[in-house]
Amino acid sequence: MNPGSHSLRDVSKLLGLIAVYVVLARLKVLVFSDNTVLSFLWMANAVAFAVLLLEGYRYCLAVFVGALLGVYLSGMSFVSSMLISLCHTVGMAAGIWLVKRRFDPSLTRLSDYLKIVLGATAIGLLVATAVQMLQSAGMLTFSGVFGIRSFGQRWAGNAISLIIVTPLLLIWREPPREWAPPRKAFEAALILILSFGVGQVVFLDWLHDSLGQIARGYWMYLFITWAAVRLGAHGAVLVLAVTAIQAIIGAKNGTGFFSDDIARTHLSNYAFYIIILSVVGLALATYFKERKVAEAALRESEQRWQFALEGAGDGVWDWTIGTGEVLFSRRWREMLGYAEGEVGNGIEDWKKLVHPEDLAPALATIQAYCDGAIAEFVLEHRLRCRDGSWKWILSRGMIVGRGKDGRPSRMIGTHTDITERKQAELQISFMAFHDGLTGLPNRSLFFDRLSQAISQARRNKKHVALLFVDLDDFKPVNDRHGHDAGDIVLKVVAQRFLSLVRAMDTVARMGGDEFLVMLGGLDSPDEAVPVARKLIDCLSEPIQLPNEQDCKVGASIGISVYPENGTEMDRLLVGADAAMYQSKNSGGGKYTYAVNTPAVEVGVWLEIDDAHITGIDDIDEQHRQMVDLINQLNQSIRDKADEAVIRSLFEDLTALTRLHFDTENALMAKYCYPRRQEHNFEHGRLLADVPHFRIRLKKGGDLFVLQSVKDWWLHHIITDDLPLGDFIRQAQAGK
Repeated sequence: MNPGSHSLRDVSKLLGLIAVYVVLARLKVLVFSDNTVLSFLWMANAVAFAVLLLEGYRYCLAVFVGALLGVYLSGMSFVSSMLISLCHTVGMAAGIWLVKRRFDPSLTRLSDYLKIVLGATAIGLLVATAVQMLQSAGMLTFSGVFGIRSFGQRWAGNAISLIIVTPLLLIWREPPREWAPPRKAFEAALILILSFGVGQVVFLDWLHDSLGQIARGYWMYLFITWAAVRLGAHGAVLVLAVTAIQAIIGAKNGTGFFSDDIARTHLSNYAFYIIILSVVGLALATYFKERKVAEAALRESEQRWQFALEGAGDGVWDWTIGTGEVLFSRRWREMLGYAEGEVGNGIEDWKKLVHPEDLAPALATIQAYCDGAIAEFVLEHRLRCRDGSWKWILSRGMIVGRGKDGRPSRMIGTHTDITERKQAELQISFMAFHDGLTGLPNRSLFFDRLSQAISQARRNKKHVALLFVDLDDFKPVNDRHGHDAGDIVLKVVAQRFLSLVRAMDTVARMGGDEFLVMLGGLDSPDEAVPVARKLIDCLSEPIQLPNEQDCKVGASIGISVYPENGTEMDRLLVGADAAMYQSKNSGGGKYTYAVNTPAVEVGVWLEIDDAHITGIDDIDEQHRQMVDLINQLNQSIRDKADEAVIRSLFEDLTALTRLHFDTENALMAKYCYPRRQEHNFEHGRLLADVPHFRIRLKKGGDLFVLQSVKDWWLHHIITDDLPLGDFIRQAQAGK
């Protein structure tokens, strides 16, 4: 479209607005010429306000010209007409300024309609105030239909006209497409006809003889509510407009609910009634419109979300908490192998699929999330597939609805198949604590179990036997047949050893051709002898190798017993190792008990000497304090002290360790130690194990905890603290 045609169209719109303004002003004169009270209605301003909201300030000139002509042609002097027109135009511009920002002329939001009310109120106040001031100054003289002298009537006349007519024009710019279906069209017609009929009864005295005593204005609130909820803003403004016309006609004719309102209040009651009715109707209409739009957007978002997630391979679930109904997506069923209809849509149906070991933790997690105890809902559990197998599922979800009491009413989420990941994690975990060749527990897992066995034996006054096994003639097998044959021998030996011990016992591989066997809960140290003999005898049979070859190995065994040979794991291991060498030096194929030592040992378990001195006073002093605490903890364990005492000493050691780490970190920062990050990383590793150590203490793994702490400290002092001390001393010397 070229600029010329655009300008011509604008001119035609300006002229059209002027014409409408003049016509409405003339109609006011013709309709209300005999009643100055009714003449307070100023419909022309309502039309102008709607146009300005749609087109902007450029139509203010048309408002001014239209008002000038309309008032002047109604019998006012030219000067008075100019002043009145100026008041109306300025009031309109101010109202637009208040309303226009972030305003949607379709009135789809409640806030948009409330802005109309605000603007109408402001315009009414501004116009009424300006006119009142001019009249008080003697600059205006009214007559005829403009002979209103009440400030309140001028304000109400402008405000009520804008509140009724402006929303009607804005909303009905577009027809209500949702009324198109026959059923909806019938309902709309029914509401409008019934509201019109009731309005005739209430305001124009239809059926007065039979209903006159009960006809009241509040009847119309039922219909404005019905129209707002079922028909939206289009229906609400129609009912409002018809009601306003019926009520004003009734007031003029002296009939119905407002029959005496002109004489008594100059239509003030009518004005407030219509304003309240309009606010109720439009507020309800916009509220339910917003709600429908939000629900539609939510449904669309959920559909996109479900499509995207299922496209990524995830199953989707939707749980209505109050009813217990759970909707599972097609992909969710496919993931578990179920067809449509084979799994019910209830929370109880889901519970039946959850692995028995996972159900209680799963329900606890759900409850914690709904109670707000945890911020995110993330759950790993197993679900039974159609073929009876189990799949690991990662469930993520969120609350999308709450009831009036604030409690969650609806959750949606996804299920992701993580079976392969869990299997990989289990494999990694197994490899971390088991020997890769034989599948037996490794040193770490063995000492963990030994620690628990010793703690149980201490409480139950039992014995624990540690058997250190070294294979005889294993090196010749490797030399003669190769390392592959040696691996076969180790696997066979491991299986034979496992077949000879109880389920509560442990067989572990220490490395090379060395094995450890732990026998727990013994009533006597002598109970280890039959097992040792079986371990030796089981190797008397040759071991078959590839290529129809075989070989034969033997076993030398050393035995140490808790508490006869020691109460600490490292002392028991040293004793068993020494006894094993005695067996081997005696020709092999034998077992030997460790040298008997007192059950209660005296002496310091952990010592540091000059080789552990860093030369930094703060560090060395804290090292000595920690060594003292570790030895106190060890002595308490040996003396079978109360568990509360042991836990208290452990917490003291933890607190001192944190203080020591803070001291070292401050020194590293002060002297710009280049390996500060690596050093603190080692600190973090130990602190990360503290919760694990606490659990071990509760389960009776105090010896394992103590041994782990001792090993870490001795290693850390040598590899990390001594270099730190050298660096700090050099930095201090350089100053």
